[in-house]
Amino acid sequence: MKASWRWILFSSCVLLLLISHFFFYYGHFGIDDMYYSRLANDLTQGILDWEDHYTYRWTIISALAYSYQSFGISDLASALPSLFLMVLFFWFWIKESISIQHGILSIGLLFAYQWHIFYSDKMMPDIYVAVFSFIAVMYYIDGKASKSLFYPAVFTGFLFLGFVSKGTIILLLPLLVFFFCSDHFRKKHRRFWLWTILFHLILYSIYFGFFHFYLGDSFARFTAIEANSYFNPCSYNLMPRIETIKRLSLGFLTFSIEHHLVIPFLIFGIAALRWSSLSTQQRFYLKVGVICSLSANFMTISFSGYNPTCLDPRHFLALTPLLFWSASWLFVTLHWERKSTLLLTLVSVIIGSYFVHNQNYISILPCLGLCIYTYAASLNIHSNLALIGVVVLLISTPTWHYMQYSRSLNYQDTKHELQTFFSQTNASTLYGSHVLMTLGNYFQKYEHDAKLSIHDIKESIPAPSVSVDQYLVRNWYCDWHSELRNGDVRKWIKTHGITLDTIVEDFNHLEIYKIKFEDSYHDDTPKEK
Repeated sequence: MKASWRWILFSSCVLLLLISHFFFYYGHFGIDDMYYSRLANDLTQGILDWEDHYTYRWTIISALAYSYQSFGISDLASALPSLFLMVLFFWFWIKESISIQHGILSIGLLFAYQWHIFYSDKMMPDIYVAVFSFIAVMYYIDGKASKSLFYPAVFTGFLFLGFVSKGTIILLLPLLVFFFCSDHFRKKHRRFWLWTILFHLILYSIYFGFFHFYLGDSFARFTAIEANSYFNPCSYNLMPRIETIKRLSLGFLTFSIEHHLVIPFLIFGIAALRWSSLSTQQRFYLKVGVICSLSANFMTISFSGYNPTCLDPRHFLALTPLLFWSASWLFVTLHWERKSTLLLTLVSVIIGSYFVHNQNYISILPCLGLCIYTYAASLNIHSNLALIGVVVLLISTPTWHYMQYSRSLNYQDTKHELQTFFSQTNASTLYGSHVLMTLGNYFQKYEHDAKLSIHDIKESIPAPSVSVDQYLVRNWYCDWHSELRNGDVRKWIKTHGITLDTIVEDFNHLEIYKIKFEDSYHDDTPKEK
């Protein structure tokens, strides 16, 4: 990265990451992310549970453990590994940009999918897979013709890092098969692939060999996945076939529109209509984009049955950087004719009508920015940086919107009040939502002798002790993420014969009740004579 504009753009992206984290921090989901946090804390104490398939996601667990070991358990320490990865990601993204126009517009298109920034400071492995997949493909593109062993080694290494981050790396398989078959049948880049295959054999022999000698099962990871699998709303292989059809058709289409994945799809569609006039490089990126699009919809993530990816934005992060990179490359290199612009405008109006119908007016702006740029390109004025700035602001509105939304959840206030309550409360037992329990343990730094015992009221709870105070703690942030409703709490109160004794009113975001259980619910502990 030598050009000054690259450094300016890179610095701007890093500044955006810092602003997003320090001023618009969403907080924690309190479920999967807190699970990774606890596993990382266990690792700092030398504890590993090989029967838990999350343990095999080495990158996130080890990175968090190192961060906790270095800086202690805190929100910043929890966010640092993902933030570092995103800095690395932006460095590669901007380094590979072919011009200042491409660099700026490609970043704008990337931010049309707000989840790239949203997960940039979360304790989730999906951003790891996203970054490792993108860097691996970039090393293939840059180094496939090189005779240096550096490129196949790094290509293999980043694919392996993606593999030990999360199984959704399998979504990249169709693209890798395309790269290999395309080069094989054209008899090109054979040296690159020979070394890549050799490096893969060595690396995965070590990986599976470790489990064979240490655990007695070479495929211990897959055994753990199978043992920990459970039926959920995304188990399409276990549902009626009609559910899979809905997922592959209208389900994915609606998801793509709502989360602006339709933007790269529109660019790919218009480029495909002009196939005969595309250059070799443009055809290459169109193929990459189309294969990733098809993989996102149709690729199975299960070996035991056909199970396409769940319609959750984070599960597609393995492919979205490649989708937006390919789309942005085509976007700035295509010669936009007026008929293409009119077609794009027509489709954008149809998509905009969908958002108007759902009263989601903010989501109209990305398509508007797309139309403005292509119309300017048809008039040959698309290189104006002021125009590009306006277009980028329009295209990236989903990211700005979600940053504002994240701040509205008041996580920092909730965190402050919970920590204040914890510090002011003597040894007690707290009852509340699942997320209250996980966040509470996290705020207490997973101490084994923590003075507060916190329990999820949806799970079986121990018989309360008469020697400590009992509290019911309600908080919108925690209850909402746990899907804990007022009816659930009323049922819990009735089931256990609970009396709400006192309301603690010192907090704005917490409802704290001192409670008493009916006598019959306590343990019959023998009294000393």
